[in-house]
Formats: sequence, structure tokens, C-alpha cells
Amino acid sequence: MHASFDWFRTLALDQDTDAMGAMLDGGFDVDAVNDAHETVLMHCCANNRPRAAKFLLARGAGVNLADHGGTTAMDFALRHASRDLCDWLAAAGGRAGGRVEASRGAAGHGPH
Repeated sequence: MHASFDWFRTLALDQDTDAMGAMLDGGFDVDAVNDAHETVLMHCCANNRPRAAKFLLARGAGVNLADHGGTTAMDFALRHASRDLCDWLAAAGGRAGGRVEASRGAAGHGPH
């Protein structure tokens, strides 16, 4: 599971929506999570990848899922992404979970 998550995350950060689509069409879960319960959508928002984020939502990704710290994709977007991505995510129903700092860990980083 983790190797598939890592590969899907890599494709998303490269914004390779064709390869992402092939994985999803092959049965990969658009809302798969890593050990911290972070989704690939959260990683896209933490790394300002709007094309991949929009693709994930179009394919049914949960916009308000939270990681183990209660942090949502919107929390990561507000901290790391462009205003345009934040505005788009809000229009798509994204809400902040209110625990941005709690999920960052000792080094102060989100999912990267």
C-alpha cells in the first residue's frame, strides 16, 4: 500500500494527471492515506499543485478529510499554497480543520 501511495503522491506532485488517472482507473483509492493519515490531496495543497488538486477533486477525493492531527487540505493550502488554490479549494467546499500547527511535527513541516 505505501509504495503505491508514494508513487501516486510523486505523480501528483509532478502533476502527471494522465498517469494518476491510469492508477485510479486501475483501482487505486483516490483517498488513500499514508501513516500520518495524509491524503495525496493534502500533499498537493502543501506543495501548491493546483492542477493535480483539481484533478483529484474531479475524481472524487474527499475535500475535508483530516489527518491524525485534524489538519485538512485547506489547512495545508492556507499555509503553503497560492491564494488562487486556496480560493478554489474554498469554493469547492474545503474547510480548515483548525489544527494546522498540531500536525506539523517537531520540524515544523507539513506533508512534502
